[in-house]
Amino acid sequence: MDELYHCCTDEKKSVFHEEVLSEEFIKLYSISDSTLFRFPDSPVTILVFFNSECGHCQKELSEIKTNISLFSDVDVILFSYEPIRQIKAFFEILNFNPRKNIHLTKINPDHLTSIFGSPMQPTIYVYRDRKFVKELRGETKITEVLKQIH
Repeated sequence: MDELYHCCTDEKKSVFHEEVLSEEFIKLYSISDSTLFRFPDSPVTILVFFNSECGHCQKELSEIKTNISLFSDVDVILFSYEPIRQIKAFFEILNFNPRKNIHLTKINPDHLTSIFGSPMQPTIYVYRDRKFVKELRGETKITEVLKQIH
């Protein structure tokens, strides 16, 4: 399965930009209890697709962590197809603790490809009022992410 998701690949067409952000469309599972994740009713939401073994992802998430105060008015949903124990271990190593607006989630690999195709790692999806706004593919400077959300 990991062969489909090499860092910085983009092989399969995605449909995420055609739909409204909702649990019915994008099924993510909470890392804390494996229940279906409910998207917050937030004016701005970003979804960050990552893989714990991807160096670009590690750098992107470290930048978000370092600048976390700049995301206080944004819901940040971090998601991976990796096993929950691997996702938890990765965030423990990063010392990246969930906050009220930071959510750790898992997506099933088949669901990932049916919604997002074969996304680059990392990829950030920006939603405003639950409508798709922008896709930031690959490692993105924090200034560019902030420009899209504020």
